[in-house]
Amino acid sequence: MSPRVLVVDDEAPIRLLCRVNLEAEKMDVIEAADGPSGLEAARRERPDVILLDVMMPGSTAGGSRRSCSRTRPRARSRSSF
Repeated sequence: MSPRVLVVDDEAPIRLLCRVNLEAEKMDVIEAADGPSGLEAARRERPDVILLDVMMPGSTAGGSRRSCSRTRPRARSRSSF
């Protein structure tokens, strides 16, 4: 089974760039265009990895990361700026 990656970014070109590169590495990609839909996708799809744009309008890095981590309490979280 291929690793599943959720890409959450408000900019479609960035999501496309991530998708193209991740699929080239044989990963399944799920996309979301904002924080609320990203959180719903995380709950529904249970991805192995979440790439989260921390600069999206209307969201905060800490709040989004905490919300996502609640979907999988034992998951590890790393930030890269």
